Amino acid sequence: MMKSVAKLLCCLLLLFLLCPTTALAWTWTAVPVGKAPRVSGHVAATDAKKDRVIVFGGLTGNAGSPCTDQLWTFSDNKEWSLVKNSGSSGPGPRMYSAAAVLHDTLYLVGGWDPGAPKSGGTFLDEIWTLDLTAENLEWKKEESNTLPCGPVSRHAACTVGDDTLVVHTFRGVVVLTSDGEWKEQETSGEAPEGLSMCAMSPLTDTSLLVFGGSTQTQQLSADAFVLDTKTWEWTKLDCSSAGPSPRASPSAAHIGDNQCVIFGGASLGDGGYQGGAGLQAQGDAWVLTVDGSKCVWEKIETSNGPKPRLAASLCSASSDSGLLLQGGWDPAGETFEDTWILQ
Repeated sequence: MMKSVAKLLCCLLLLFLLCPTTALAWTWTAVPVGKAPRVSGHVAATDAKKDRVIVFGGLTGNAGSPCTDQLWTFSDNKEWSLVKNSGSSGPGPRMYSAAAVLHDTLYLVGGWDPGAPKSGGTFLDEIWTLDLTAENLEWKKEESNTLPCGPVSRHAACTVGDDTLVVHTFRGVVVLTSDGEWKEQETSGEAPEGLSMCAMSPLTDTSLLVFGGSTQTQQLSADAFVLDTKTWEWTKLDCSSAGPSPRASPSAAHIGDNQCVIFGGASLGDGGYQGGAGLQAQGDAWVLTVDGSKCVWEKIETSNGPKPRLAASLCSASSDSGLLLQGGWDPAGETFEDTWILQ
């Protein structure tokens, strides 16, 4: 009898260790940083070699507020610094651009300059770079290169492995080739077509994840897709557990092979989009674990944390400091400047 009970307990322990739990033990910590970028729809990227995060641009308030062209860095001593002189003629104010770091260079691509009120603004196809090895950060425009897909905003970019930079737009995929040229990349499989305002993150050295997003008719998605950057084949993931609601402008960050964190975004209320008034900011965080074409969602439960928001940035803070959340916006009326670390 005792042997049977012991065997049963061992089996239950094994099941506990092997099966994913529904809530994970993570901690949000507010960082007292003083002055910080109060923006949404900005870009952020990690400079791993110098243990810093770089933030550029974004909207400074509610819809109709001005965009900024400010460049900030967040150092490993948990302080924000405004870069006073980032080139005599850098990129102008813009929001909903995309950025990623490859070979010690930060690439800033596309975006939208709202311009004067009621002007419709300007959608951009420009490509700008920052040499991260330089003592002083200075912008340089790639005069001979523009995005081959044309002007675009509300897109996403990330680096996969050591040699691949990928941009995802509602039109398809753009890559930076090894010889420094930008090209539209043909893909196969079931792709996140027609979606912008997606979260994007590397998964492995040869794959990336795209989650959520919105169509041009404000149909929100809760689907997750993986792109193999060797075969350029998309796979729509089959998740065996409940996950985040359909949403636009969530944030994503890589935490290990085949795992990433998804935070926040905007869902729709019962009344629909209503010209943006129906958007509801979300404050939940999830870990997505991918295994082939399958995936599992696990919700991160914490007793405290940032207020719900969309269009925030989430990326590695430094080599050992967890994930850095900065900025974002709540359609109820608040643009955030608070800084949080998730560990």
